[in-house]
Amino acid sequence: MKYRDFRASLSESLRAPQPDEIGVVEVREDLYDLIPEATLISVVRKHHPDTKITNTLIESYRKTVKGRSPTADKAVAELRKMNPADAVFEAHVEYRLDDGQVVIISEEMDSRLNKLLSEHPIVLPFINESADNFVYVISKLEE
Repeated sequence: MKYRDFRASLSESLRAPQPDEIGVVEVREDLYDLIPEATLISVVRKHHPDTKITNTLIESYRKTVKGRSPTADKAVAELRKMNPADAVFEAHVEYRLDDGQVVIISEEMDSRLNKLLSEHPIVLPFINESADNFVYVISKLEE
């Protein structure tokens, strides 16, 4: 093999593969859909022992958990912790608001927010509306 041929083969072997050469597989299945129904029912019963579990309720919980909107429901918070892909930053919680913005807060602040929401559920639609409203409520909690 001549040096020029060797160099060309080396360059070819070190070349990064092109996107059309790579078998790209997109994971589209939401991990929340993989939570076993029995686990979901168990978590809901744990936090809401008097609630009748129906298929509609189960689907409602799956939708709420996926939506990532703030909620005072402790069952939703526990179900969200089951998805390791949701841990964008360690010890932080991510929320997606109605305006499409994403807000990330510490778990400590999340606990305080959940306490506020359980005591004053009327605040929930306000903080879900926009990041400005969410930040306003958080700033009031910090006072």
